[in-house]
Order: sequence, then C-alpha cells, then structure tokens
Amino acid sequence: DFKRHGTNLSKKKKSRLIEIATRLTELSSKFKVNILEGTKEFYFKTDDITDLAGLPAIHLEAAKENAKQAGHPGSWVLTLEAPSYGPAMTYLKDASLRKKLYRARQEIAATNERNNSAIAEEKLKLRQEKAKLLSYNNFADFKTDTRMAASAKNALEFEQNLVEKVAPIFKKESDVLRDFKRKLTKDKNTELFPWDIAFYEEKLRKQKFDFDKELLRPYFQFENVLDGAFLFAEKLFGLRFEETKEMPSWHTDVKTFKIYDTINDTISFCYIDLFPRPGEKRSGAWQLCLIPRILGRDNASHYVGVFTGNFTKPTPDTPALLSFDEVTTLFHEFGHLLHHLFLKVDLDFFRSVPWDFIELPSQLLENWCWEKEMLDLFAKNYKTGEMIPKELLEKMLEAKNFRSASFLMRQLGFGVIDLKLHTEYDSKEEPDINKYGRDIENYFSPADLPEYHSPIVNFSHIFAGGYAAGYYSYMWASVLEAEAFSKFEKDGLFNKKVAKKLVEDIFEPGWTKDPLEMFNSFMGNKPDNAPDPSALLVREGILPAE
Repeated sequence: DFKRHGTNLSKKKKSRLIEIATRLTELSSKFKVNILEGTKEFYFKTDDITDLAGLPAIHLEAAKENAKQAGHPGSWVLTLEAPSYGPAMTYLKDASLRKKLYRARQEIAATNERNNSAIAEEKLKLRQEKAKLLSYNNFADFKTDTRMAASAKNALEFEQNLVEKVAPIFKKESDVLRDFKRKLTKDKNTELFPWDIAFYEEKLRKQKFDFDKELLRPYFQFENVLDGAFLFAEKLFGLRFEETKEMPSWHTDVKTFKIYDTINDTISFCYIDLFPRPGEKRSGAWQLCLIPRILGRDNASHYVGVFTGNFTKPTPDTPALLSFDEVTTLFHEFGHLLHHLFLKVDLDFFRSVPWDFIELPSQLLENWCWEKEMLDLFAKNYKTGEMIPKELLEKMLEAKNFRSASFLMRQLGFGVIDLKLHTEYDSKEEPDINKYGRDIENYFSPADLPEYHSPIVNFSHIFAGGYAAGYYSYMWASVLEAEAFSKFEKDGLFNKKVAKKLVEDIFEPGWTKDPLEMFNSFMGNKPDNAPDPSALLVREGILPAE
C-alpha cells in the first residue's frame, strides 16, 4: 500500500502526485456544485392544472407546495429533484412536457459556464497520469489492483459475461414496450423515446399485473418505515435506536439517535437527514462515518454516522409517504450504516473494505423489503392503521421481476462506461466525451438516445464520488448479496445465528481479512470459491429456478 501512495518515487514525482490529488479534489467539488446549481436553477411552472394531467393527487399536492416555496402560490411547480422528476416522467400524459423535463435533466451541467465535460476530461487525464506515475497501465488497473476483481480486465469481463446472459431478455422487454406504445397510440411506426420509458412501463405494469405502485404509498409513512428499519436491527442484531435531542444538528429536518448495542454493551450515534433541500444537498442517498468506533484504547470513541437522502417530503396536508423504491433505498443506506457501526477495527486503513465488497451489506438489506414477515412490522396505512392487503401484496410480488433485465442492463451500462473511460477513452480520437458515453449507453438503452443526452456530465458517482473505475461494484455486490440472502431464506429471515455470523464474517473484519475468504466463510464455501451469479440471475427471472 505504501507503493500505491508513491513512497518509492522521487521527490519530484511525489510532489506531482500531491498536485494531482489537490487538483482532483478541486475538480470533484466543482463538478458537484455545477450539478447542484443546475438542478436548483430549472423548474417548470404552470397555472393550469390540466398541464399536469395524469399526475397522482399526492404529487399534485407536492407540486403546489413547490410553487408556494418558490414564491408562486396558486401555481404548480415541477423540479428536477428526484421526488418531483421521477413521478412526472412516470405519470404525466403530456409527452412534450416529459421531453422538456428529460432534456432539462440532461442539460443540467452540459451547457454554458456550468459544463462539466471539460472537468470530466481533465479528471480522466490526471487519473491516468497518476496511474502511470505509480507504474500501472491505467487508472482502472490501479483502482482494481487491491479489489476482489484484481484487474480492470477481470472487472470488464465480469460485466460483459452478465451482459451476454441478460441482453437477449432485455431486447425482448424493449420490443414489448415499443410495441405496447404503438398499440396504445395506434401508430405502428412510432418509436420509443427515452422520456416514454417510465410512462409506458407503468401503463404496461398496470395492464399486465393490475398493479399500481402508487397504491403502496399510504402504507409507507416515513416515520413508520424508519421504525421498521430500527425494528429490523433490533430483531436481528440486538440494536435499539432511541431519538435524542442532546446532539446539535444543522437543520430542523435532521433527526438524531442514540444506538444501544444490547449484545456488545456499546453506544453509537447517528444523524438522519432524508428530505431534499434544493441547492444545498446533492441528489441521491448516501451514508457517511463522521467518527469511527475505536475500541481497546484509553481514548475509545463512539461511532457517529450520517444517513442522508432526498425522499418525498411531507406537505401541509399529508405526511411523508414514500414510494416502494424509496423504502428499499432507505434500507440500502441503513445497511451501510450498520456496516460502519459494527466494524471492529482500530487502525484507519483496515476500517475500509474493497470497493467491490462495500455494497454487499447495503444491497443485502434491500431483500427484506420484499418479505411479508418484514413488511408486517411497519407497513400500515397512515390513516387506518391497516396492513397492506393480501391481494395488493401478491400483485406487488408477482410484478417484482417486471422488466428486471432492463434494470440490470442499465446498471451494467454504467459500469461498462466507467471502466472504458478509465481504460480506453482517448480525447484525441473522440473529443466529445458525452458522445463517447452516449454511444456506449445506446446499446444498454431501450430507446435511442438523442444528441443532447449527456451521460458523463451528470455521472457524479465517478466524477464527484468514490466510484471511479468502481461502478461495476454494484453488480459485483449484487452477485454476492443474492447468494448471502439465500442463507436467511433457508434458515429464517430473523435467524439470530445467521445474523451473528453475518456480523462476525462480513461486518466486523473490515480489511483485516481477504474479502473472498470472509464471504466464503459466511456461506460455508471453500475459501477460494469464486462468486456465482446464478442466484442473482434466478432471483431476477433471467434464469429459471431449479
């Protein structure tokens, strides 16, 4: 690891490494700010509610509240924030308005003084220079050298092997969706456009399964979902969350909690900040460790974490009612929090884990959201207190793998773009970095992408986050977690023996052990067993169950 940080380099090269690191940090910050400012700047305002035909009542209410906060009482406002943009693209009948919003989203940081293209290109060049200074062929080889994948070649082969298995079903799904649009519009020559995908997906889901995702929202009041995550942690791991007013916070939306570990007799703390604040918070959801837990020292410290998101906000008339996707996202980030909380390592270096292992705990927790035994703990109607009706739950589960190949291909596409940018991209051969990304993404998209589609300038994961040459980690971790969850399916969703082994083998060690050995120890496999994607492909309906 010392060599990876340049300890064996000349003084001149060490100095250059420091310059590169400083500049990369500056560029990351600028990339992020450009997206924040661009997102904040755009909004669509209307005084005519018929412009928003198709949008469910809860989202109309949110649009009215957006307008009020923007200084336009009596109007309706749509923004590019996920809780506004997502429903708009899914339900708005007006295709021209969906296109307008889609284009605005693509151009957030692709035009004028906030164009992130030059920043992305400079970052790629600096990363490549850094890799060469450290004797690697490219930045992706540098990043994967200490990961489970071991090389960029292996990571790309992993992605491409999955693509080969998923692509045929993805093509069928795309053809079905295009033909469905043609049938509804009575236009046999029309094509499917990117701003059509979510809209016709939802209509097809309703027709095929008689299932409307919005019918689940009343059962997912934010406070109840959060309590459900806490109950999950208590039943499996002996953790008890208790809200406290003793900790200072930065906003009235922020909740603070003490976490009591009743098994190990320790105390931790966390901040939970899950509602959007345009211009202040970046999009998405994430978890940070502010202060790690340090044991076995005179100056032992308690873990303090931050759990952040951009979920559907409450309005004056309705509490915060989450979509099912937001519920799984909450559990995903909660998995990261638990991983940090349980780390039993004092040395800083060993508190991390390889990037293609880091999503295992988070993606694993998403599985419980699909289980009736888990949903019965917290999913109740915010007005009546009733549980999700059996018929609605059955429809939700029946529709679980609807267009799953399309979702997998989307994730695989991002991973391939990321790896190719960090191994093959040459600005001399293709000066338009967005075109380079778009040409790759087209293969993974159900619809042809327009020239203004800008996959690079909004790719915060790899240009303003920690996923450079590492986006493949999401799919890598999916393979691991699908196998891991099978242990709970077999032995019981709340089996404390399996949970104890999960903590001991996966959560606690950090990087003190080889991650493949950790995983195989939990699974009861041979130490060098390679991860098998079969469980993932069966779960997603790509392969038949045996």
